[in-house]
Amino acid sequence: KTFQQQAQSHQELLGDYAQLQAYDNHLAQYKDVDWAKLEEEDPLAAQRHYRAYQQVRDARTDQVEAIRAKEQERSQVAQREAAKRAEEYRNALTKEIKDWSPELNLKLTQFARSLGYTDQEIAAIRDVRAVKLMREAYEGAQVRDKLRKTQRDAVKPKPKTEVKPLTKPAQGRAPARTGLTDDLPIDEWQRQRNKQVAAKRDY
Repeated sequence: KTFQQQAQSHQELLGDYAQLQAYDNHLAQYKDVDWAKLEEEDPLAAQRHYRAYQQVRDARTDQVEAIRAKEQERSQVAQREAAKRAEEYRNALTKEIKDWSPELNLKLTQFARSLGYTDQEIAAIRDVRAVKLMREAYEGAQVRDKLRKTQRDAVKPKPKTEVKPLTKPAQGRAPARTGLTDDLPIDEWQRQRNKQVAAKRDY
């Protein structure tokens, strides 16, 4: 019904513009008329032609106003219809997609842009099935990206742990031995032994 009304309105406007063109063609005949000279030569003819000219000019003015009013009415009807369709679309989204929200809408919009969709193409979507399909693709892409990240992290070489030297004996171990031990070189063992003997002698 709405389409038929729009088609009828469009057809009427075509007729109005055709009539406007006819008025313009008629007025063009008077474009080069020298009214003063015509009145001097034939006053009655001048008055007759001038009245006809005024009638066509006034009719053209009325036609322009009628067209402007119809165009404005068509624009208002189109805006109301667009608002109605948008409201129906939003209601369908919230009904079919339970967790629908502005945040989800923004995510899907950005995802669609990443796929090459223009803002005009995205705004033209009025099918909830298309939105559901876009969401499935978006969630699939999220899973894919997480899997790729996990695989990249798995193959990264782990940093080597630097072993720091002990600054004190480890707990539970005996402290390093001092004095005469069997693992000392012979010269060092003899030097320390002589030192012990001398110390006892002095004592």
